[in-house]
Amino acid sequence: MQERTSLETAPETSGEARILITRSASTEVMARPNQNQNESHLLVLVSAVVIVAALYFAKVVLVPFALAILFTFILATPVSWLERIRVPRFLAVMIMVLLAVGAVGSVGWVVTNQLVDATSQWPKYRTNIKNKIESYK
Repeated sequence: MQERTSLETAPETSGEARILITRSASTEVMARPNQNQNESHLLVLVSAVVIVAALYFAKVVLVPFALAILFTFILATPVSWLERIRVPRFLAVMIMVLLAVGAVGSVGWVVTNQLVDATSQWPKYRTNIKNKIESYK
């Protein structure tokens, strides 16, 4: 017995199109749209795991790249302001980069000094915390 397969569109009855698969002259079967649903969920899960793993291993390159893009957007407006007052583009970029590096360096220096101060006074803080805990008991 030779089987022929052809596709036909069934008339719309409830607002959705249905596809009829004709296998022989006398047999019609409705197509199942979500037949491989479990396999598609597995494919999505495997794809997500692969993407997350790739991003994790590429973070050495992607984090500096993302920071460079962020700084580009932040510093573009002040550079254009400097260009409007007739500062050459190269000089405007260098001024803004130096100001940004100086600001980040200053914040880092202040935070480092505070951490050094906190670690040098840690024994004093520890005894103070112990005394307060014992007072609540």
